[in-house]
Amino acid sequence: MDASLCDIWFELQTARIDLMKAVEARLELDLQERCQQSIARIRRDLHDHRRLLDDLVDMHAAMEQTKLFTVQRNDPQHDGMTTLVSRTTLELLQAQTQRLQETQQQLREARQSLDERRLIEQAKQLLIHRHKLEEGEAYAMLRQSAMRHSRCIEDVARRLLATAGRVQAQR
Repeated sequence: MDASLCDIWFELQTARIDLMKAVEARLELDLQERCQQSIARIRRDLHDHRRLLDDLVDMHAAMEQTKLFTVQRNDPQHDGMTTLVSRTTLELLQAQTQRLQETQQQLREARQSLDERRLIEQAKQLLIHRHKLEEGEAYAMLRQSAMRHSRCIEDVARRLLATAGRVQAQR
């Protein structure tokens, strides 16, 4: 083999490796940027959920403090108005009780939704760090596992985190 060809081949391969290194560096920067954007979006979502939860808690506390006063006259004379006022007060009390129950249910659902989302996010982060996945890939892996085992994604996330906790405790 001609020695001059060896030098050319070596230079070409060196240039190729240098270009591949530049591509790798660019991909790494893109990945870091996407991760930062994803983390920022998740933090905004978490902040919004916490604000909603705080609003619901405040609403619940305000409703707990609301007191109804019966507006009745203590006249021995019965003119029909006492019955009407009592009935209206009872209807108001029932409506307020129903609104309070609905608000409590909304609060429970918001808390449950937030807890489920937190579990999924923690499981995704675990997969991202352990398997060097992107966020979408980690979520797809959780979703596929849930479908494969006929479970909801929150149960898969909960089991993954529990298993990871046990493995971590054994180390």
